[in-house]
Order: sequence, then C-alpha cells, then structure tokens
Amino acid sequence: MMVHITGSELPVCFDYNGRDKDTIQMLFDATAGVLVNAQLFAPQGRKRTFFRSMEISTADCDIKASYTTIEANGITVPWESVNEWTDCGEQAAFMVEDQDHLVVIPAEGVEFSLMRKAKVEENGDRTEFMNFFMVEYHGLSKETTGLFGQFLNMVVEVSVNPEDKESALISFPLEESRHYVPASLIYKWKLLERERVSCWLVKNQGQGLIRGNITDYVM
Repeated sequence: MMVHITGSELPVCFDYNGRDKDTIQMLFDATAGVLVNAQLFAPQGRKRTFFRSMEISTADCDIKASYTTIEANGITVPWESVNEWTDCGEQAAFMVEDQDHLVVIPAEGVEFSLMRKAKVEENGDRTEFMNFFMVEYHGLSKETTGLFGQFLNMVVEVSVNPEDKESALISFPLEESRHYVPASLIYKWKLLERERVSCWLVKNQGQGLIRGNITDYVM
C-alpha cells in the first residue's frame, strides 16, 4: 500500500497481509457519510493477500466491485459499459472508464478509482484482484479513519540519515506519545499512473506508522 502523508515529500508505503476472507475497513468518514471496505483473499499456498473486492457505501448507494462483477444497489453493471456516468442514490455517481478502471464519486470533493488487475506467475498461476486509489479527498473530514483514511489527518517528519540517503526515521510531531519508526527507500510500480516511483517503506506491515494494531481494522 502507498499513501501520501503531510510532511513527507515522498509517498510512504507498507505491505499488509491479513487473513483469507478478512474484511478490512479502508476508510470511514461519518461527516461525509462515506465508507470503504475491502475483502481479502490469499491464493492457495501463499501468505500474501490481495483485495478480492471493494465496497463503497453512502446512505443510499452501495457499490461492490470485484474482478468479474460490479454491483450498484444490487444491480449488476458490466465492466464493458465504459464512459457512461451513472447516478447512485442522490449524490453518488460512477463510471467504468476503460474496462479495468471504475471511477466512483460518493460525495462532493471525493473520488476513488478501483482497478482490476490480473497477475500471472512464472508457474502459470493467475491471480485476479482489485486495487484502490484515492484520487480526490478534500471533501473528507479530519475525523476520517480506517487503514487508508487515517493518513488524511496525519502529520509526519522524515529525518533522512545523512550517511545513508536510503534510510530515515519517521516521527509524528503532533502525536507526542508516538515513537519514531524506521523506514527505507525503495521503488515501487504505481499502477494508476503506470510509472515507477520511490517511497519510504515501513516494514512489519506498517506497525508504528498506522495507529493501533493491524488487527484493529478487521471488521
């Protein structure tokens, strides 16, 4: 996972490997009335987990998307129905952009992009999964929570090691009770923009970076 946090010029990234069939609360904002959950799955014989499906909900709109299916308030929408904005409830709207990207606007000033992706391993195994991106989020409040949502109201300072430009300490100046967390510079492929970018990697599934424990976000 890759997130942008106030105070860091580079994105911060971490791996999250939950349990098969876990549902994770990605984002919740009671003020804007937006909820995002993700269901995980673990391919047979592997510890790494992927997003099986994403669910974006408001008071009168519920959109679920997996690699094979999109449902909006219980109505199936084909991935092939591209470039058609569709209302969902009174405020939300969505559009399938290019058969692999679903754009969802659940509230004013909030836009998410859901991408479906297939990965073929060297042994020929095929893994179909979803990705989640926050494109616009100024409409979300400072009380937003969730595995992703918490970073909207987080402030950090990144102290780079002068002798080793690829290691740093991340601290939290507005949260004095929190300890710093070590990070290392790595490069990741950013799927939405289709480019290779650098980020500060926090190991151990983001422990020390995320608030609380990793299991706190399991529904």
